[in-house]
Amino acid sequence: MTQTAVNSAKVLYDLSVDRKDVNDAEDILSLTPVLKEVLECPVVSLDKKEKVIDDIFQKAKLSSVIANFIKEMCKVGNADELSDIFKAYHEYWDEKNHILRATVTSAKEMSQDEIKSIKDDIKKKYPDYTVELSENVDDSLLGGYVVKTKMEEYDKSFTWRLSQLERKMTGR
Repeated sequence: MTQTAVNSAKVLYDLSVDRKDVNDAEDILSLTPVLKEVLECPVVSLDKKEKVIDDIFQKAKLSSVIANFIKEMCKVGNADELSDIFKAYHEYWDEKNHILRATVTSAKEMSQDEIKSIKDDIKKKYPDYTVELSENVDDSLLGGYVVKTKMEEYDKSFTWRLSQLERKMTGR
């Protein structure tokens, strides 16, 4: 992710664009690869790009602010960074709103009590944050779980424990 994408994301945030509008714009661009190609194509005139953006965003009933932002990105030649801008926006929004997103990967589906326990452990370490936890299942872990946040990774899997045991036994 470039500094331009990060800076543009902060501008988008400062424009008070609703997160839902950013999600919707992101969905439109990801679901219509032809639109993304048109916006990124230097051969297509800015007027045509702006007309396409206006048509699509009006039909989708999305904010004119996000439409104007995308037009501005086309104007300055940053349309190819829109995906990164949206990703950086989400990260910045989470930071400003004290949201910590974490993913727990386990060998099998976890119970609600196990998930609550993991959330509580994270919350103890980051008391000022609201923890949003998503789940994945990975059979290769054998057992246990791995928790990843933007800042850290906690590996409590059997695979990791076995590798630690192997290192101790072999002296590596």
